[in-house]
Amino acid sequence: MNNHHKYIRQVQLPDFGQVAQDKLHQAKVLIVGAGGLGCPVLLYLAAAGVGHIAIADHDHVQLSNLQRQIIFGEPHIGMYKAQTAAQNVAILHPDIHITPIIERIDEYNAEKHIAAYDIVIETTDDTDTKYLLDNICKKLKKPLIYAAIHGYEGQVAVFHIPDANGVTASYSDLFPPNNHKNIPTCEQGGVLGTLTGIIGCMQATEAIKIITGIGNPLINKLLIYNCLQHTYYDTQILPQHYIPTSVKTQPDQVYADINFMDEIFALYSSTSIVADIREAHEQPAFTRYPTLSLPLSAINTNMNKLLPYNHIFVLCATGKRSMQNAIIMKNTFPQKNIYSIKSGIKGMMLQPA
Repeated sequence: MNNHHKYIRQVQLPDFGQVAQDKLHQAKVLIVGAGGLGCPVLLYLAAAGVGHIAIADHDHVQLSNLQRQIIFGEPHIGMYKAQTAAQNVAILHPDIHITPIIERIDEYNAEKHIAAYDIVIETTDDTDTKYLLDNICKKLKKPLIYAAIHGYEGQVAVFHIPDANGVTASYSDLFPPNNHKNIPTCEQGGVLGTLTGIIGCMQATEAIKIITGIGNPLINKLLIYNCLQHTYYDTQILPQHYIPTSVKTQPDQVYADINFMDEIFALYSSTSIVADIREAHEQPAFTRYPTLSLPLSAINTNMNKLLPYNHIFVLCATGKRSMQNAIIMKNTFPQKNIYSIKSGIKGMMLQPA
């Protein structure tokens, strides 16, 4: 087979060429999870010509998987996902080396497997595994392409690659490891099969961009996609305790504490609001002042709820996510007074009532 002819359509792309194709052929990618996200990631990376791909999953194919895990069919029920996925894709693309890893990626084997690959793509719905991969990729300085699905929305981000300013963020910066046990899985919350295909293709695209050097990957950015509205929204992810240079000169316009909030609500209660950007599972609830729940995962479709208010206090668990989003809201509504609650709700809990 003439492999050059096989990949000719992408080789012809501007800024791609044979050099980028050769980079794909030499690349080694580890996909952790052979589910709704892992299946399209594997299919499209193999089709693009990524030369060495490992797919890790210890689970078996079930009937309820087939609605979204498109590598499998009813004859595969009961078989190991990783092995079956590798075999099926190898038939489609015999020039690609696909390695099944039929084991759970855990604290005992994660470093060994990750060290052997250039990029890790996490496609699991297990939060403990996400944190584990995040920690090991950070230690080994391996790019991590994250995704998650909830309801009709999906998220994609790229971690552990320095951005133009040399800043490197992680999954733990986006979701500090507290109360994460309550995040629903696909089994608990349901999932639209086509959404996993869309988000999985986004992950595969990010991998191709990182390997070849084309475009602008989602480095330190969280992209949120809503399939019902066909809307996109992205927000910057910053490391813990990082303050952008652009706001260091005027910190009072970004940060506020509980005492300042008390003063504003006493004077302007009718036009003041707390925008709680924590996810629904995060506790405790904030009841001190009128609050709008604007979870970060759905904030793009709810930003207009802020229109009636002139004084907006953005709240999260620790003050990091709220600071990032206060800046975004200020760019959207430059005429409004928008503040991030310093130290978040955890800091409030240390204050006297």
